[in-house]
Amino acid sequence: KDAVVTILSEHESSNNDVNNPIWYKVSIKRSGTTYTGYVSSSLVVVNINSGALENVPEEYKSYIKQLLTLHPNWNFVVYDTGIEWKNLFYENAQCAFGRNVVYYSYPLSYRSTQSGAYNWRTDEWYNPDKETGWYQANAQLIAYYMDPRNFLNEQHIFMFEALSYDEKTQTLDGVKKILSGSFMDNVEITNTTDKKVLYAQAYINAGQIADVSPYHLASRTVQEVGKNGSGSTSGTYKAKDGTDYSGYYNFYNIGATASSDPIGNGLKYATGKTSTDVQKERYLLPWNSQYKAIVGGAKWIGYGYINNKQDTLYYQKFNVVNKVWTHQYMANVMATASESASIKKAYSNLGILDNSFTFIIPYYKNMPAEACAPPIKSNASPNNWLSTLKACNYVINFDAGK
Repeated sequence: KDAVVTILSEHESSNNDVNNPIWYKVSIKRSGTTYTGYVSSSLVVVNINSGALENVPEEYKSYIKQLLTLHPNWNFVVYDTGIEWKNLFYENAQCAFGRNVVYYSYPLSYRSTQSGAYNWRTDEWYNPDKETGWYQANAQLIAYYMDPRNFLNEQHIFMFEALSYDEKTQTLDGVKKILSGSFMDNVEITNTTDKKVLYAQAYINAGQIADVSPYHLASRTVQEVGKNGSGSTSGTYKAKDGTDYSGYYNFYNIGATASSDPIGNGLKYATGKTSTDVQKERYLLPWNSQYKAIVGGAKWIGYGYINNKQDTLYYQKFNVVNKVWTHQYMANVMATASESASIKKAYSNLGILDNSFTFIIPYYKNMPAEACAPPIKSNASPNNWLSTLKACNYVINFDAGK
């Protein structure tokens, strides 16, 4: 009774106990020994600094209160964008063709049938990057990924993490764990002074120079090129137009715009041939070494995004902080969710989830009363147009070309 415990995690009742639906895993110290166990949430009084919720909109309070229950050292800043929620989903805003895309393996119900994205006559889907299997996302899917309430949870909260460099929480060991199992795991590269350094150290250096979180940089590389790397990092890539980009690298796929050969586009940028002298000096172009690509790319991300108010993954994907719909780092509408989950996993492995992180949460005018739901999963064709019509033993054929 009246014991002080530390809440480690939250769990739903395993036996559908309606009287005790939520249980906390807790720890308590007694005589120098730490004990852990589970207790019903109804028996725990959570001590939360009332000031932490003082300026939080009602729509967000329950979510943030729950996160503070588990991590009382976390800090939350709510940023009022001043944008009407409904204004995000016009075809000249976030629903612009090619601005938000979804991979072909997801249900057809996730795709848009707006002008340019779908042909009702031929039942054919289009996309600017069709060759690589990406299609226009529909407004409901975009709304789901833009609604912060869907991601104010432990699994995805790091899409709102402030991304400036912080030496107290971002360590070499932490970067090593993010790179573990990848092509960069415990591998050395040459820095600009011809000294050998681990990839992990290169990301630490890049973070210090660019004032960007090295955890963010390492996670972004893994997100962009995969655990095994890609043509962007191999140093041996030959573009589809025959251009040989051997000796060039692009660890963040900067400039890899949607086309039949996005990797080729990114490596073309890495050569520096499309950049001004100022840009070449600022971003260490050309990126003719892994180290220069990591550090120079970090400077590009810091200068172009994090230092441009787009200092969270969310703002880099959805540029609402600058009240424009362009200058968005990636087209994949799901990217922030998957990348934030990877970051959370890395932080959990480090045992630093209870550190003093700061999260910046966007707020919109007249948001829906409930968090936006994703589309119902379905691979049924949306097309209900008639192809033939039979009446009184006559067949009427509809020519799709007319």
